[in-house]
Amino acid sequence: METSYDLIMLMLNLSRLDDKGEVKELFTGGMSEIFKPVGFDYSDKAGSEVKDFFEVRTLLSQYGYVRIDNPESLSGERRQMIDNAVQMLAVILERLDFEKRLKEERDSLEKIAEERLLELKKNIKDLHRSRNASLNLIEDMEEEIAKRISYEKDLAESEEKYRLILDNSFDAILLTVPDGTILSVNKAACKMFGMTEEELIKGGKDAILDPDNPGLTDMLSERSKKGKIKGELIFRRSDGTRFPAEVSTSLYSDSKGEIRSSMIISDITERRETENKVSKLREQLRQELDQKTLELRERITELERFQKATIEREFRIKELRDEVAKLKAEQGV
Repeated sequence: METSYDLIMLMLNLSRLDDKGEVKELFTGGMSEIFKPVGFDYSDKAGSEVKDFFEVRTLLSQYGYVRIDNPESLSGERRQMIDNAVQMLAVILERLDFEKRLKEERDSLEKIAEERLLELKKNIKDLHRSRNASLNLIEDMEEEIAKRISYEKDLAESEEKYRLILDNSFDAILLTVPDGTILSVNKAACKMFGMTEEELIKGGKDAILDPDNPGLTDMLSERSKKGKIKGELIFRRSDGTRFPAEVSTSLYSDSKGEIRSSMIISDITERRETENKVSKLREQLRQELDQKTLELRERITELERFQKATIEREFRIKELRDEVAKLKAEQGV
């Protein structure tokens, strides 16, 4: 009974450690103390000189061998107890390996997610800087046109400068009438929507705006009040594919005093895909953590069930011994 109790306490203490080397060292030391004069040693390989050993193995992994000295002094029952303890040692070592792998995977995923978030933030910052720069350029052009309305030559030069800016912009830029008529577009707009400038002008806003844009009415209303607005809308390419985009639009008066509007459209499909990937990575990590936690709990439950069964058996043996001693005493044996 004392041996079983000491063995159970040893395994319980080992299950609380988080270093494999310390677990192995304390196991062999504790077993040598419990099963004197039998000595225990731990080896990653079974050498030919070893007289007797127990394999430290689970269903998934092999962790080495527990070698014993003076095995001839062991009874069958004590040898079974040692075998059970070695199996429990294998479970503990496997748990430590699992926790280590889980931590490494979690750290790796968190690092990837952090790197992608930093990259996303940088891209967003660059987009804001580019968009603000484009808005400033447009405002500068509008001011220039207003100042030089009486000078035809200067006006022509400003229009040429304006066209160069439009054609070299990464974002789609459209000059429109507030009713949705498109007056002109840049090359980036033609590439983004898969249409020529003539096709875009002919089709107007209905050719590029997805009909399912519930926020469009509010955006147009706010633009009418404030003169400009930023927001997100769903657009449509010539092949019918839909994509999200950030839109900056403002109202201005042309040389004839007629109200016009400019639109800068930035495709944010890659940003959304990046956000979705980060979200999926987090969900995958959560699911893996839940599954690994469940497996660990099941193994711990099995270990506790084994511990309980062992203790109950030892109590029963003690009760039987006490009854036999009592009978002998009554019979005067």
